[in-house]
Parts: sequence; structure tokens; C-alpha cells
Amino acid sequence: MTELFSKIDECIAVLDAGKWPVYMHAGGITFGTLVNATVDYFDLDVIPVATGFALFEKPPGTPRVKAVNPAIKALVINHMWMAMPTSELAENIPTIVVGRDFAEMLNKDSSNPAFMDYSVTAENLEAAVKFAGRIAQTDKIMIFDGSFGHINLSPSMAKFLMEKAPEVSRNVDETLMPKWLRQRGFA
Repeated sequence: MTELFSKIDECIAVLDAGKWPVYMHAGGITFGTLVNATVDYFDLDVIPVATGFALFEKPPGTPRVKAVNPAIKALVINHMWMAMPTSELAENIPTIVVGRDFAEMLNKDSSNPAFMDYSVTAENLEAAVKFAGRIAQTDKIMIFDGSFGHINLSPSMAKFLMEKAPEVSRNVDETLMPKWLRQRGFA
């Protein structure tokens, strides 16, 4: 799925589930997969900056890859767990937090002291999504709501993913899988 997510050219991500952001699911695929889709973690030739939240830090003098998917043009957060460092998301992606109460909770989250310095607040989810659409200038939306078995997304995003799926499947079967196997001495 990372390969498919790396084909996304633009989207709005909506977080609306009871987990930490990188672990939120959309049809079983995590938001972390979308955020990190620009890095192929199976490719042993690629050295990511690190794993987890250290992906956003680059040690001086080390040629490494920063894994923030530039396709995420806006992030709407309606619900998420706190107490895990996630400020780097708001620092790298235009972020809209839904509701003053939630924004105030984020202001008091000691794991994310700067989160709201990089975010704006919307009165409700509808306003947040409309604002995100104006910022991102796209109607491609994927909702990470903790669901398994189906993905909630906008019709334009569904159409995009369905059109890209055959190309992605071919690339994995014909290029990537043989490369990954070769790197591990299996081919």
C-alpha cells in the first residue's frame, strides 16, 4: 500500500479516531503509511533518517531521506489520542484542529507544546474540511477513522486510487519485489 500511497499527488487527510496519529487506520492502512509513503522501507539502498518520530530529524552531514509525504496538502484533526510527540506533523503539514475544546487540550499536552503554534482551529468538522480544501486546492480526501475492511474517502480520491492500482501492482510485481528479494539474497 505504501507504493500506492506514494503515487498520490495531492490529498487532504482527516484524522478521526481514538489512536495516536501514525497508528490511525483507513481500511486497515495506517496514517503513518501515508505520511511516510515517499520512503521505501523495503529498499536496503535507502537509509531513512530514523524510524518513528525521528524521521523528521536529519543529523548533520548524513545523507538521509526525510519521510514527510509532500502529497498531504492539509491535515484535519477531529479526534486523536495525545501524549505522544506529534508536533512535527503540524510543522510540516497545514493543520486544522476541530473545536476550541480540542485545541485547548492540545495546548496543554506536554508532549506537543508547540502543536497549536503551527495549527489553526475550526468550529466544526465541516468548516475544517472546507478550509482544508481551500488551502490544499483539492477534493481528494482520505479519512483515517479506525475502520478496517473499507476506506472512507472522497469520490475523487477513490477514482484516483482505482486508476493507479494496476500500475502500482505491476511495479511491485515486476520491479520492486525482484529488487527486494535480490537485496536479501533470495533471487
